[in-house]
Amino acid sequence: MKNRILITLGVLFLGLLGPLRTAAEDQVISSSWTNIPVKIDGAEDDWRGAEYTIWEKGDVQYSFRNDAENLYILFVFKNPKFRSTIEQTGINLYINAEGKKKKDYSILFQKKTVPTEEAIAILEKETQLSEEQKSQLRAKPAWNVYQYEVLNKDAKVKQLPAGMRTQTAFFKYAPQQQTFVYEFAIPLSRVHEMAAGVGVEPGKTVTVGFEWGGQTEAMKKMASREASGTNIANEGIGTTTSDILGSARGRATPPKYSFWAEVRLASQME
Repeated sequence: MKNRILITLGVLFLGLLGPLRTAAEDQVISSSWTNIPVKIDGAEDDWRGAEYTIWEKGDVQYSFRNDAENLYILFVFKNPKFRSTIEQTGINLYINAEGKKKKDYSILFQKKTVPTEEAIAILEKETQLSEEQKSQLRAKPAWNVYQYEVLNKDAKVKQLPAGMRTQTAFFKYAPQQQTFVYEFAIPLSRVHEMAAGVGVEPGKTVTVGFEWGGQTEAMKKMASREASGTNIANEGIGTTTSDILGSARGRATPPKYSFWAEVRLASQME
């Protein structure tokens, strides 16, 4: 079941960077405690003084904060070329409370542009809109929808029970000069196997995996169509499966990127 949040206006700004550290294998990264919830709107004040970890293979910097309710993640692409097809595929955050690099449970975050009426319908699933608010939204033909989808391979039930209320995850991203900034807020509590949630309390450790890019669904379908075309004749020229596969292989496949981080959540007593 998809949970969607519409976040419409605002530009993300990269804040002043704090100390940097390079991620090492089996290194535990400390999340910083925040008494004020981080606004997922890109305001640079939210992350001033934060300690950043560098994933050097992709020129990415990231940082973690948490309070008693949410885990907040700042994810910064210093070089846009490493974003691959993230605009189309979204970014998948794998979460494991057992300290394992498992891809059983994840939250897929993705932005889509939808017609205004569809955007209004999505918003009304989360909150009640006045007629004035709807009128303001209808001033534009389309809006950006920042949505998430919970994926759980082990779940016995693949959707939330009807009427069940859960905390919502949020994310937003935008360019700032040569960088791209992604912000996430994920509830610490996971009340259902198909609900968004980290599944650990403050002070505990959780493994977080980041994955994005690679082939889009459209690319996969095109490759499948090309591979299935065999012995097609056109004005005396025969096209075989091997010819088509060779043509498909000639195209550069967009890279898929992924890495893991072991994160120790801060507790209020620290």
